[in-house]
Amino acid sequence: MKRTFPALLLVLALLAGLALFPAAATDATEIIDRCADWYGRQLSGQGRRLYDALHLLFQNGTLQDGNASLDLSEAIGDGTVAPVSQEGIAAYCNGNQNLMQDFAAAKYAFAMDHPAAWYVDTSRLTLRILSSTDGKYHAMLGAGDNGSFHLDGVSLHAEDLSTIQERLVTAARKIAVEAGALDGTAQQLQYVHDQVIRTISLRNETTCTEANVSSLGTVYALLTQEGNAVGYAKTVQYVLQIMGLPNILLQGTRTTEHGAEVRLWNAVQVNGTWYMMDAAWDDPVMVNGNGDIVSSGTPGVDGGENDLCLLKGLDDTSLFWHAASSYTVGSTVFTIPQIAGTSLDVSALKDAAVLNATRTEAKDGWQVSFRNKGAAANAADGLHILVRRLSALPDSTLSIGDNWEYAETLLAQNSSFCLDDAAGLLVFTSAGKYLQFAVTSTSPTDGKYTGNGTDLLGTTPILYNSAAPEADSAPQVQSHSLSNLGTVASGSTYTLTVSWDDNLIRPTPNGTTWSSPDQEVWNQPIQI
Repeated sequence: MKRTFPALLLVLALLAGLALFPAAATDATEIIDRCADWYGRQLSGQGRRLYDALHLLFQNGTLQDGNASLDLSEAIGDGTVAPVSQEGIAAYCNGNQNLMQDFAAAKYAFAMDHPAAWYVDTSRLTLRILSSTDGKYHAMLGAGDNGSFHLDGVSLHAEDLSTIQERLVTAARKIAVEAGALDGTAQQLQYVHDQVIRTISLRNETTCTEANVSSLGTVYALLTQEGNAVGYAKTVQYVLQIMGLPNILLQGTRTTEHGAEVRLWNAVQVNGTWYMMDAAWDDPVMVNGNGDIVSSGTPGVDGGENDLCLLKGLDDTSLFWHAASSYTVGSTVFTIPQIAGTSLDVSALKDAAVLNATRTEAKDGWQVSFRNKGAAANAADGLHILVRRLSALPDSTLSIGDNWEYAETLLAQNSSFCLDDAAGLLVFTSAGKYLQFAVTSTSPTDGKYTGNGTDLLGTTPILYNSAAPEADSAPQVQSHSLSNLGTVASGSTYTLTVSWDDNLIRPTPNGTTWSSPDQEVWNQPIQI
């Protein structure tokens, strides 16, 4: 006999129609050029000049005014050539569509290349052709009859755009700096992937905060902590641009039994080879039996985060992802890089930074390590193992930031339940009926943890500690597995099955039986 229980993990696959792609731009001082103009560099002539004009107007702040109007028949900034020539406008007036086709391609490339101008809706950017009494033509860039070329709701935010942009750069640079400290591009990419899905929660127009509806598909999700698939992809793109790592957005479809849905995700480069990454797909929404979203209490951390779509080649994703190798906007044919045929093995990356907690009878307690090091060795590297001891399972009033203690502080106090063994692994003995471990880069203040939980690089589940004096015999998890059971209207449905095998059952003094293996292991890969 095997006892099991299911917990549904609902992965919401959000539709992202092309007309809804918000504009994006990035500060050129923050990136390496090769990372920021994949689509723009495929433009030529008039299309490239229009693209460069949009980028310059973002950089100099002109686009922060949603009602701005600028004549593109005149040279912009230090340029000597106007984006739109008199001949080009005259040809348009005589029925030639090249100008408007080039304008459409330029707007598309601008939106795909630059995630920092999240507030611009390129579908509302228009060119109006006017003529003056001297016979000269004017190509006026602006909102036209749209009132503003900003996204709906931008004006509702209390902060001005300059302040928001500063906060965005600060938040993205923090992730970039932490990732950049790791060895190897693949580990850096995994860290960015993991931090994005731990910061943002997957939401749609009906499940998000009302004020965030218009910005779900933008990099602003990094601050609101609510985004859809496009918002995840653009946030990953923005952070990687700051790091100077080659990456682009891919446009295509993801196929389910309900048909093909338009989707945006990322392509990233490792050692000259391109792989795919879909952070939103790796951040499932947790729901209960009533279909209500279940939150962990920590913004961005909903549970179920995984790396199923990290550094994938065509071998793993061809049945689901379909990225067009080329497509046409206006009269411009855009192409994407050749994606690897085989996925990159990320299992080796997990060994680089693993939070491991093992209950062992031989030690009469828990061996806890991070990166195969104990508390003291990690503290010397600026990383800290935390523990919290609980006498009972917590209720909803316990915050993720409550009751943490620093392991190195307990060691210094010669605590009876905390010591490093000869292998350098932390051992907790008789510490409390329930234990939870975590890792943080936040240093202690007077020996105490003062964070709010958002700085935790990783946590274990709350673990039953059968070594505690007050502990009763109780079921212990032997294994867990995740399997795809099919799909529902809003995406794929997964069931997490936890099982206890009969060969682990042992009798208790009162005659009842519980499963209780000699060793329980939990581990979680973390990138720091």
